[in-house]
Amino acid sequence: MAVCAVCVTAPSASADVPPPVRADLRFASATDYAAAPTTTAAITYDTTTVPVGSRLEVVESRNKWGGMTIDLHADGLLSDRDYRAYVHTLPCGDDPASAGPRLRNGPSQESYEANEVWFRLRTDSHGRAETTTMRYWGIGAEQTANSVIVEYDGAVTACATVPFQRLGQW
Repeated sequence: MAVCAVCVTAPSASADVPPPVRADLRFASATDYAAAPTTTAAITYDTTTVPVGSRLEVVESRNKWGGMTIDLHADGLLSDRDYRAYVHTLPCGDDPASAGPRLRNGPSQESYEANEVWFRLRTDSHGRAETTTMRYWGIGAEQTANSVIVEYDGAVTACATVPFQRLGQW
């Protein structure tokens, strides 16, 4: 069974700056997800490239532009490999399509890096990787962001449901 810890860190010294949102997730198999979908926040669709028990930590914070900065830390993935990850609009499900489309900074619905939240992860010899993406924009009032889809070699391999929040006025 998967272990999922999701928490919001303590408030900062300034009341104007919302605290970061932190999710520490452990990937479960599709079987475990099907048995307990409401308590399993991260699912691996390909246990070879994203092994059961591997982890993803996601930290969302407001940056100096009033937009968002998102840090990803992965552990337990294949060593010396390139992964991609993208923020999606809906929570994860037993089908990769359950996560819906990628989050886009409207009104343009075109898919390009500055209009979406993309991550490039290069794992080290121990299967660990970390990366940061900053945007001058945040999640808008009419938008939702609920998951991070992980891809390897162009295929969706895992999904992590993340409680992204609207940290700025968008």
